[in-house]
Amino acid sequence: MNADADRAPCECDGLRLAQLPAFLTDTAAFCLAFISRNLGYILRRLALPAVAGFLVLYLFLSGYCSKVLVFLSHPSGGIASQILGIAAVGAMVMLLLHAVVVAIIADLGMNGLDAPWCVRRVAAFAWRIYVAMLRLCILTLLMAIVIGVCNAFLDVLPPYVNDTVHVGFLLGIFWLFCRGWFFIAPVCLLSSERSTLRKVWQQSAAHLLPIATIPLLIFAAAATLQLGVEFLLLAVGAITLPGSFSDFAHVMRFYQENLLLLTLLFSLTYLMVTVILTTASIYAYQRLVSGTTSVAA
Repeated sequence: MNADADRAPCECDGLRLAQLPAFLTDTAAFCLAFISRNLGYILRRLALPAVAGFLVLYLFLSGYCSKVLVFLSHPSGGIASQILGIAAVGAMVMLLLHAVVVAIIADLGMNGLDAPWCVRRVAAFAWRIYVAMLRLCILTLLMAIVIGVCNAFLDVLPPYVNDTVHVGFLLGIFWLFCRGWFFIAPVCLLSSERSTLRKVWQQSAAHLLPIATIPLLIFAAAATLQLGVEFLLLAVGAITLPGSFSDFAHVMRFYQENLLLLTLLFSLTYLMVTVILTTASIYAYQRLVSGTTSVAA
């Protein structure tokens, strides 16, 4: 396929609705071909961060569930501070490991196997991704704080108003993800740390339709798969359900009792989603922004 044909489906001012199905099909085909062709390299390069991520997540959730159960039975400010500390440290470490995973996949996707494996290059790339994502997380946290403050005033309003505001908040988070997160990997590879978020924000503005549809489809497929596996594990008795989920303590005990298996299942689902989403973001960036298909396959 020549360069003109590659550019044809996409316009400089965005993808038209009629072109979306063909673009999604092309993206899915590329992700499948890229992952199947490079599966061995992906598994080898992700082995260490995947194991580290599983261990960190398991330890974090184990400590979190234990402290929450203690707090629910004996509420105190000291325990609440410990819970917040565990959540903050766990989130920072998991975000760093996520940046490493994204950097490894994006480096393989944009540089290919021709570029020799260089830990320093990938580490610098991961750090740029981490800093950019951390800034977006802080912005998201500020939005959550605003919603938390607004809750005090929403309680006096009808329930449907309260629900509408919360749905709007969730949609705002998703919009922020599409505008700020989807193109982070390719932009971080090509730009300096200081200009990353500005370029991501500018270059995603004209392509909101495809970069919102791709994550929705991937997340929906992953959630369906994970729920199917969980129901299967319930059917064979690998996961045990409590008598009821009448309060938050029952939910925490359920996760605590099945933590190892649920953490493993979530970790595998996360890796699958991250690999596919990162590959799709690189391909979409090359097609929509650069107007080429020069991703290393």
